[in-house]
Amino acid sequence: MDSESKKFVTLFWVTLVVITGLRLLYVSGLSLVPQEAYYWNYSRHLAWSYFDHPPATAYLIYMFTKLGGNSEFVIHLVAVVMSVLVSIICFLLAKRMYSAKIAFYLTLLLHCILIYSLGAVVVTPDVPFILFWVLSIFFLYNAVTTNRSFYWYLWGVAFGFAFLSKYTAVFIPASTFLYLLLSKRDRNWLTKPQVYLAMLVAALCASPVFIWNYNHGWASFLFQTGRRAGEMLSFRPDFFFGYLGTQLGVIGPLLCPFIVYAVAKSGIVGIKRSETRLLFLFSMSAPILVLFTITALRTWVKMNWPTAGYITGILAMLFFYFDKDNLKPPKVVRRWRNFGRAALAFTALVTLLLHLDALLPFLAFSTSADTVTGYRQLGKVVGSIAEDMPAGERLVYVGYEYKTASEMAFYLPGKPETVSNNVVGKLGLQYDYWCDPDTLIGRDAIFVYDQRNEYKEFDRFKLLFDNVVAESPLKIYRMDKLVTTFYIYRCYHYKGLDAINE
Repeated sequence: MDSESKKFVTLFWVTLVVITGLRLLYVSGLSLVPQEAYYWNYSRHLAWSYFDHPPATAYLIYMFTKLGGNSEFVIHLVAVVMSVLVSIICFLLAKRMYSAKIAFYLTLLLHCILIYSLGAVVVTPDVPFILFWVLSIFFLYNAVTTNRSFYWYLWGVAFGFAFLSKYTAVFIPASTFLYLLLSKRDRNWLTKPQVYLAMLVAALCASPVFIWNYNHGWASFLFQTGRRAGEMLSFRPDFFFGYLGTQLGVIGPLLCPFIVYAVAKSGIVGIKRSETRLLFLFSMSAPILVLFTITALRTWVKMNWPTAGYITGILAMLFFYFDKDNLKPPKVVRRWRNFGRAALAFTALVTLLLHLDALLPFLAFSTSADTVTGYRQLGKVVGSIAEDMPAGERLVYVGYEYKTASEMAFYLPGKPETVSNNVVGKLGLQYDYWCDPDTLIGRDAIFVYDQRNEYKEFDRFKLLFDNVVAESPLKIYRMDKLVTTFYIYRCYHYKGLDAINE
């Protein structure tokens, strides 16, 4: 290893240790976001899979909390540990493809870009998905460059576990077969059994998702595909420009256009010159980015859905940034380098400020975007009200919308079971599978809704109980700014959903 490589390998490890240490300090004071509380609730009801997501996130949270206890820190620790593994795999991939220098800057950018930095402290299905996504790319590159079948089977394992994490994993074989079709050198793999045996390995690893869906009428697949198809009936330019705006926001307004440009250029140059590495990077990025961009013309695409595709796009951008074979006049090179430094600094600063916003009340850039504050306080208030109600352990805690129900489950004293929308006749996502409303008939309840998810059907709601008594609304502030209001009701003798239709 030459001196430059040693320098950047050392920089990588030092940076990873420092940033991981800072993240551990950061999450020690961080509340659970509603989605994390929901997936934590998954982990209390272990199953082959779940209605709206595959099970990998639940399995990880279950393992960590079994070892470390049901604390906010332990749940966030899942994301921190996964981010360390992602950094190492990305570094090894980029170092093998290009150099330790490019590998270091790839991981540095992943630390600085908002969406990946958030994924390093907040647990969502993207956390394991990104890990297995980059593992699949790493094993694929090793398979085609070493000609060893063993790596194809590891690719199958990574693909299968990625599908256990998030359904977006279907882009892994799409990208793989696109590369094999484009690459003259590696196209012969399409005629070899290893590729198809690897697909069988993937299917075995992903089998829990298929088992659950088979036993539940393919509910999850129908929900994810049928609902999306139903939303794509008309052209929506507002959704498209909203999608572009969110991508600029979560990737960075200075970086995102150049990443997309690098993906396109890697495809053009790769095809013209039969440059295998550029074709590889293009194939790992283009399918997911292109399809979600097209989809955004007709339906709302969430900001995190295409982000896996940017990783190899960043690697392509760094290749062109440091490419010594295509250097322009020194003045242009200096400007290009200065822009790169400015883009990195700006991206890192924005990410740092938005992270601090969650911990420092005086920052509070936008209370309208705050979906986290208040649940700890809500748990204490509802716990106090529960002590005054005679139902005891038979008391039912109802949170309107899964986020409120899940946060109540975590922050209420004793972490009791909670129920959600299905109790009032609405779709409750996974809560529909955890509770049959008819089993609650005759029981008293505390019903809570968050102004951020307003409940507007109180005339119908009151028919569900013999008596409903409103508590004083719980107003949540950051400094002197109102974040939200929780509306809390004591409800006596639940009559079941049939009461609405009588």
